[in-house]
Amino acid sequence: MSEVIIPMFYLPPVHFFAHFQKYSLIWLEANETYQKGSFRNKTIIATSQGPLQLSIPLQKGKHQKEPIRLTRIAYDENWAVTHLRSIQTAYSNAPYYDHYFEDLESILQGRGEYLFDFSHQLLKLVISWLQIPAELKLTEKYIKDYPRQLVDLRVIKRQMIDIPPYPQVHERTTGFLSDLSIIDLIFNLGPESRTYLNMLNISS
Repeated sequence: MSEVIIPMFYLPPVHFFAHFQKYSLIWLEANETYQKGSFRNKTIIATSQGPLQLSIPLQKGKHQKEPIRLTRIAYDENWAVTHLRSIQTAYSNAPYYDHYFEDLESILQGRGEYLFDFSHQLLKLVISWLQIPAELKLTEKYIKDYPRQLVDLRVIKRQMIDIPPYPQVHERTTGFLSDLSIIDLIFNLGPESRTYLNMLNISS
């Protein structure tokens, strides 16, 4: 069985899901400590002004030493409304926006308590949209070094790598913006998103 282990991101970038296409079993790292400054709580979307980073605020504390599953989301400000409005403004004219937005809105309005569980819920939604057949499992304990037959992508950094262009809403004004949140691909390509992912040659 082909297996891979990955970290949990908030609405991960497109290239992550190319990895998902390659493996039959995907382990989600559920026992790492929160990495301050990482993209565990961030995603990037395309707006008419260019890339926009959306960040989930976290409750104050030493997140760097805190287990990822105990990292709590802060609601001092209604960030979910801000994220939803930003997504609406960015993608309301996208071809498949109306087909997918309501499900996304339902989760973002749910006021999840823990970052990991909230991101996991979104990940399962995206996988259902893409109809990816891989099995998802959570790690039971933290293991620094896995056997070579399991591909370890936990050290991967969130960076905007070059991927082949596809139609984007604001492409005429911004040019093609590469490797944004997976929702950018889905709102623009809809059911063809999985075909696009199958075409990506992403190295492990």
